[in-house]
Parts: sequence; C-alpha cells; structure tokens
Amino acid sequence: MCELLINDYSRKGFVDGRAARLATVIVRPGKPNAATTSCYSGVVREPLDGVDVVLPVSNTLQHAVASTRTTIGSIVGLHEVLEADIVSKLGADRCINVPSFSATLGELAEATIRVVKEDKTIPLESLGKVITDQPDERLNRIVSSMMSSTDSARAQSLGLPTNPSLDTIIREYIADFWKAPAPKMVGFVGVGYMGSGMVKNLAKAGFKVVICNRTKSKAEAVAAECGDAVTVVDTPGEVAAQASIISVCTASEAAGKLVVGDVVAAAKPGSIILDHSTVSPDFTNSCHATAAEKGVEYMDCPISGGPEGAANGTLAIMCGGDEANFEKVKPVLSAMGACIELMGPLGTGTATKLVNQLLVGAHAAASAEALQMAKQLGLKDFDKLLDVLANSWGQSKILLRCGGLISESEKKADPTTLEVSGAPLRNLVKDLDFVQSAVDGAGINTPVVAAVRSQYKVAMDRGLSEADMAVLFNMLEK
Repeated sequence: MCELLINDYSRKGFVDGRAARLATVIVRPGKPNAATTSCYSGVVREPLDGVDVVLPVSNTLQHAVASTRTTIGSIVGLHEVLEADIVSKLGADRCINVPSFSATLGELAEATIRVVKEDKTIPLESLGKVITDQPDERLNRIVSSMMSSTDSARAQSLGLPTNPSLDTIIREYIADFWKAPAPKMVGFVGVGYMGSGMVKNLAKAGFKVVICNRTKSKAEAVAAECGDAVTVVDTPGEVAAQASIISVCTASEAAGKLVVGDVVAAAKPGSIILDHSTVSPDFTNSCHATAAEKGVEYMDCPISGGPEGAANGTLAIMCGGDEANFEKVKPVLSAMGACIELMGPLGTGTATKLVNQLLVGAHAAASAEALQMAKQLGLKDFDKLLDVLANSWGQSKILLRCGGLISESEKKADPTTLEVSGAPLRNLVKDLDFVQSAVDGAGINTPVVAAVRSQYKVAMDRGLSEADMAVLFNMLEK
C-alpha cells in the first residue's frame, strides 16, 4: 500500500491531527517512480502518451486501486467533516482508509484500450503498447503480499466518496490530465516529385511542417492540400530558423550545396539535417564538415521508391550517421517510409543508395532489352509475360515497373507515353555518374555501370532527358 498522511500543518507543528491513509493512487499526473505500487499509473498514462510500457510485475496479480478524484475528494471531504462527527464516528483514531477495490494490471490494460476505442478522444493509432509482461519473481512476491483492497467503512460513515468503475477512472484521467501532444515542427526544403509526397505524409502523421521550394507555387500547392499543418516560407534559412529537424531533397549537388549552406547558417546548434538527395560520397563528407563547424548534425538519408513510394509513405530510407541522432529522427522518417535502416556511420546511407542505383539502372536497361526481345520473338501479351516473370528468377521490382509502362505503351500503340516521367531519365543518369565516380575512386571493376551509362547517355543526347528509364525499349526497336 502507498500511504500518504494529510495534515493541517504550520511551522509550529501539527495544528489538527486528522489524517487520511490512502490506497494506491493508480491514475495520476507526473512520471511514476520506481516504487512497486507506481506500476498502475504507468499502465494508463504512458500508453495514452504513445509510450510502450514494460513492467516487472505479472499482469495477473491483484492490486489495490483508487481513482484520483475519489482520493482528492476524500481528502477534501475529510477536512470538511464537522469535529463532532469526527469524534463520534472515528473516536480517538482519526485515520481512515480511502476506499479501494481490487484489479489486475491486465484488467486495467484492457480497460484502457476499451475506453480509447469507445470515446475516440485519443487517436487509436497513437496508443502505445499498454503493457508488456516481463515479471520479476522477487517483485511479484512483494506485490502479492500487499493488501489488494481496503475496508472503507469508516470513510463511508463520514459520507466520503467511493470509487467508480475502471473505465470511468480512465475517462476521468483523460478529462482531467491528458492533453494531445503538440505536433512537432519539421522543416522540409525541396518539394518536387519526391518531396511533395513526403511532406503530405508528415502532415498526415501529425507533424507541423514548414517548407520552401525554389518554385514557390509548388510549395503553396502542397500547403493548400494539407491545410494548417503546412506553412510555406521563402528561404531554406527561414525553414531552419523554425525547425530543429530539417529534411533536404534536391535534384542536384549544386542545388543541394546552396540549400545545405543556407540551412546550416540559420540552424540552431544541435539541429539535425536529413539529406534525402542522391549525391556522391565526397558531397556527403563536405556537407557534414560544413555542418559540424556550426554545431549542426548532418545525416545522409537517401530514399528509394519513386514518386509512388513518396506519395504512399512506403519509401526505403537508408541512413548514415550517429545512432543517437538516428533515434531522434526515426519518428520523422517513419512517417515518410516503410523501410527505415541505419546502415552505419556517416556516408553509408549514400553508399547504399549508389549500390541501389547501379541495380536500378542495370535492371531497367535489361528489362527494356528483354521486352524488346520478347516483342521481336512474337510474344504479344506483355501482361501475361510479366505475370510469368513475376514468379520466375528473372523478376525484379524494376522489371514489373518498367514492364508495366512498356505494356501500356504497346497497348496504346503510342511510344511517346515513355517520353515523359515523374522520375525523369536525367536523374538516373546523374545518379549513375555518381556511381561511376565512386567506383573509379575506389578502383572497383564495374563493367555493367559503363555499359548501362553509355546507353542512357545516348538517350540523353537524343533529347530524352525528361523520359522514363523504360524509354530504352523504344530506342532498341529502332
């Protein structure tokens, strides 16, 4: 039992000896301490704040329960009772037990979920795991030796309040103490093909987002869809002035250098820059050095999944940097992606993305060549062919993506549908240039990179910079 003596007190000592011996107060504001009886408080409060709860007490043990309102009401009521009633009803022993009843951690956990589902006050998706049971047998023995309820006959004789049900206790706590956490502010610079979807998913996840883009109208269009959750400003520096976590998503190293420089200049020390751009290892190291001079953290966090993945929140985000920083920004990244991995120290995110881009370029070129081969050999039903390949060793995400675009182009008998894309060829060629530079610098033999780059360079020379990578299908036919 958790005991609390309530007395009228002055510097001269106790004025009135009335006292209240309270049962465990299970639902109360503030962080729980390490005492065994604080476990009940954690089972309600932390999950409502989205925190996972692990407790070393079995969820089947009976424990004394009293609500905050009943406890406070008893204290107030005790001091309002007439002295004559105190004497006649309590006699010389003026201690009372505030009424409590018996419940288990499991029952309280179930009631918490039930209340949240019923009254919709707290978004269910924000509810943490109510309890993970990892009992400590020694602690179990201590708790099981405690009283699981108290006789409150003396309190009732004074007309003091009694406890409501578990569900009502939780509702009272929500009404009295729970406040929806204020959305955290995140900055985002570069709201293009990828960034626009990423910003929208941040807003959906409850973040406040301050954004800017070189073409301001694009940022304003995104903000119009997101309402009050997104604010548009004019410069990267203004973004950094308002947010301590700033995502950067630019199409080139030249643009990225300007943006990161402006962000670092305005950012507060300790702010974290997340660079989602595909860049070279040298660029990553340079940005990190620039940020470090100002006490700003920098992480390379390139992304993969295309505009579709950005819009759907299913991006793969490959990160390089400090583990402590990664844990701080993980909720932000999780709002934008489905696969979030810390690959290692600074630069490993960039390295992972370049490995990915080598495969993207090679698979896309091979897919175009394979489907052109299929066409020339008389395989006319590309959809059926892709279904078979999806269940064969030759399958890949890029084959299904590019193959689907090629199939639609063939059905329409319109090759120009491959000449425009939300993921333009110029971006892939830029990435393959970074790949070539990286492997050359490391002395790695990669003949596939050179072969693939040469094909895409021809496409670029033919004015197809805005085309899809699948456009090689058209070129091979000619």
